[in-house]
Amino acid sequence: MSRRVVAAAALLWAGACGTGEEARVVLDLAPLWQQSGQTVEEISVRVLDEDDQELGSAVLLSTNDTAELIVRAGPRRRFEVEATFGGPVARIPSYLGERVVDLTAGQELQLVVPVFPAGGVVGTVTVVGAAVPIPSGTVVLATADNPRVDAPAVRRLPIVDGSFSGTLVDGAYTLSVSFDDAGGVSYSGVTEVTVVREQRNDAGAIEVAP
Repeated sequence: MSRRVVAAAALLWAGACGTGEEARVVLDLAPLWQQSGQTVEEISVRVLDEDDQELGSAVLLSTNDTAELIVRAGPRRRFEVEATFGGPVARIPSYLGERVVDLTAGQELQLVVPVFPAGGVVGTVTVVGAAVPIPSGTVVLATADNPRVDAPAVRRLPIVDGSFSGTLVDGAYTLSVSFDDAGGVSYSGVTEVTVVREQRNDAGAIEVAP
C-alpha cells in the first residue's frame, strides 16, 4: 500500500479494518517525542509480516504520545519505528527501533518499541569483471559487528539501480551481497562501514565477483 502522511493518532490500514482478523496495537511514542534537541521532527512507522511484506506505513507529524494501529493479525508482525529530522528533501535519521510480536484476531496490545541512536548509510554495488545484471530483489545485508540487546542486529537494504541506502543503529557493520546469475554462477562481496548517529554515512562500493 502507499505511504501516507498523517496528523491523527488512529491509523486503519488496508486489509485489516472490517475483516474480523484485525488486532489493535497502541504504540507508545512519548519517549521519542521527549528527546532533547531538534533531532525528532517526524516518526515513521512500518509494520511487516513474517515474510518481510509491508502491511502498512505512515509518517506521524503530530506529537501525540501514542499511535493507534489496526493491523491484520498473524505471527511475527514486525513494528519498525524511525525518527528523522532535517529538510523536506533529505531527511536525516536520528533513532531506530523494531519489535516483533505475534498478534491474534481481536487482540489489544500496548506496545513499546525500544529505540537507539541511528544514522543513514548509502553505497553502491558493483559487479567486477563481468557485465552481469544484479537480479531484482537482491539486498545488502547489514550485520552489526557488536549488536546491542533489543536493537536490530541485521537489516536488509534494497538495491535499486546499483545503489542502496537505509537506516542503521550507530556502530560498526559488515555489509554483504550475494546472488546467482542466470547461469547459476554465484557472486558475493563484502565491505565494512561505521555508522555515526545523525549523519549520512558513505559505505563506498561493494564489489561482487564469482
